[in-house]
Amino acid sequence: MMRGLAAAALAMSVLLAGCTGSDESDGDGPTTTPPPTTTPPGDNGTEPLTVTLEANVTEGTTPLLVAFTLDADASAPSWTLRGVTENGSAVFEENGASLPANVTQAFAAGNFTVEATVTDGARSGNASVTVLVAPAAEGGEQVVFEDDAEGDDSLWTVTSTVFVDCLGLPCAREVGEHTTSWHRVEDAARSGTRSWWSDYPSEYITRMTSVPMALPGGTATLSFWIQGDAETNTVDGLDVFVGVGEEFEQVGEHIDATFEDWTLVEVPLEGYGGQEVQVRLRFTADATCDKNAWPPDGCGEGSGVGYYIDDVRVTVRA
Repeated sequence: MMRGLAAAALAMSVLLAGCTGSDESDGDGPTTTPPPTTTPPGDNGTEPLTVTLEANVTEGTTPLLVAFTLDADASAPSWTLRGVTENGSAVFEENGASLPANVTQAFAAGNFTVEATVTDGARSGNASVTVLVAPAAEGGEQVVFEDDAEGDDSLWTVTSTVFVDCLGLPCAREVGEHTTSWHRVEDAARSGTRSWWSDYPSEYITRMTSVPMALPGGTATLSFWIQGDAETNTVDGLDVFVGVGEEFEQVGEHIDATFEDWTLVEVPLEGYGGQEVQVRLRFTADATCDKNAWPPDGCGEGSGVGYYIDDVRVTVRA
């Protein structure tokens, strides 16, 4: 579960992963975190260790202080707690031989994974926690979510559908990720070198759904920068949704305008304070325009390359 925690000039959210591995959702619903599970028995038939790793934030500190509590059902444990950045660079490493153990670590802005490994003779187990620390926005706003398309895909779940004619009957097929789905490209960028972009086939829907985020009380706003265009036919274009649990509702207006330059779009997220939400960007194309066809397949006035999206943010002002 993703929880947002504010502190001075930093905002932090902690995503608890299972003791070993994960059960990521690749469907259209929200991303969920599985309950702690144990590692499967090894080749020697020994029972695995059950390892728990908890993270608690000290609010009001800069950089942010996070206290980790590590425990396991071990009689003679040996443990390692290691933090790495999203690029795999080591941030810290602590070792010990008694449990429970408490380790406090300071985090600046960034995306970190804290991994715990415990051994007890031939038995072993592990657990991990993901720590997302984003700088607060100017003007007293708290940044709850931020993606500049320069990292990996871990902040989003991408699903796409192309509707095809199956022997005269309507049907649909799922599209593999990063074929025609939302994906990061270097064709255009508002900041850095990359942005998000979706291909533009006919009869097509692709959705980019964020990880869950906890919105504190206050006025929440989703913002992103956009460039490009779509066919002006009331169907093609970009729509924004907010989900609580498995229910998603549209917020803001349908976007099918032409943006020759990078343009800031701001969507108020009214009535969601104090809830855990996900945001979704959905691009849709109808059957009248296939930008991949040659010659162009019925593309009307105002049709274009689709939309580039960059610097997505969710902020909350108290």
